[in-house]
Amino acid sequence: MIGIIVISHGNFADELISAVNFVLSSKQPAIKMVGMNLDTSIDFDAFKKELKRTIKKVDKGNGVLLVTDMFGGTPSNISLTFLEEDKVEVISGVNLPMLIKLATVSEDTSLSDSVEIAEKAGRDNIIVASKLIKK
Repeated sequence: MIGIIVISHGNFADELISAVNFVLSSKQPAIKMVGMNLDTSIDFDAFKKELKRTIKKVDKGNGVLLVTDMFGGTPSNISLTFLEEDKVEVISGVNLPMLIKLATVSEDTSLSDSVEIAEKAGRDNIIVASKLIKK
């Protein structure tokens, strides 16, 4: 089982995880997610140390996926410092369908497969309604 840490500005990470739990209320997610929220009162070095501790805590030996709100933002930039092939991966641009899909993948899904599944779910669920209706 991989570990998943959702990292964002403000309380977005915790709210996304709350929404995943709401949507999947009748199901128990196979993968537990941890949220980390960066706000203006947090020292960046302290946040980086806390992220390092959290990565160690959620890593059960199959790797850790760091999912951030936007590429180039502080949560993403800090996360990128932990990239390690087959151990830690970062996906930026999190959305709710991506996390729902991650929450329901099999416990034996590898980190690399989880990354592909998450990226596809995230991209496939960005829809411009007027373009869809015109088809």
